[in-house]
Amino acid sequence: MAGKINGEEIKEYWSTFPCRGKWTNYPDMLEYAIKLDPFIKRMIDSIKLEDKEVLDLGCGQGIWSYYMLGKEPKGIIGCDITPEVLENNEILLAEAGKTDQVAFRAYDGTSLPIESQSLDVVISIGVIHHAVDDFALIREAFRVLRPGGLFAGLVYRKFSPGHLIRWVLRNSVFLRPLVAPGQQGTFLSEILYCPVARHYSISQWTKLLEKAEGKEIRVWSDYSGLERWLPRLGKLVDSATAGKLGYYVLWKATK
Repeated sequence: MAGKINGEEIKEYWSTFPCRGKWTNYPDMLEYAIKLDPFIKRMIDSIKLEDKEVLDLGCGQGIWSYYMLGKEPKGIIGCDITPEVLENNEILLAEAGKTDQVAFRAYDGTSLPIESQSLDVVISIGVIHHAVDDFALIREAFRVLRPGGLFAGLVYRKFSPGHLIRWVLRNSVFLRPLVAPGQQGTFLSEILYCPVARHYSISQWTKLLEKAEGKEIRVWSDYSGLERWLPRLGKLVDSATAGKLGYYVLWKATK
């Protein structure tokens, strides 16, 4: 399905339906994002960002760029395919008192407008599985990294319970007519209408990183989603079952 998707179709979808819905301020959006996906915060917290030049690849509304500012990086670039969303990000940053602390840049979904070997860390949170050309974007991430730089992030995991649920819902002939794009929150709309949503096994993702000549590759699974609904019990269950039930493939690799 993904191979013949037009990049403009992807751009139009995410411009109209930003991930997690449209927000009007960063503090509230960050609180919601951490509650919804606490494992993303844990992953970012595990990476040394102080005094580093960082790229938030596929930044969307820039919530994780905003969060990473608290890690005292030397600089942050947020790249996304949605210029309208990036313009709003500038307004939200100014209202949060962080004017000009993130350089938001639009890109075409394949080639990054960044010099080669100019960054220390590239983080991509749930973006590459939506790309027209996933491997091209992986290669771009390594291109802009300095030698020894870190590429980290997450994508959807194949054959997880979450993947199977999404497949059933996306292919339901009964559900789609009942839910128009944008209804019932962004989660269900994304399942039904997002142009591209690939899933990868741990071995598949590892091979893509190896093909892009990544080094010191670590790939693992995390987050079944129970922590989202049952914070204390869910966290315990997630930590015990993430290797088998986790809906996401996470990775860290150096150049």
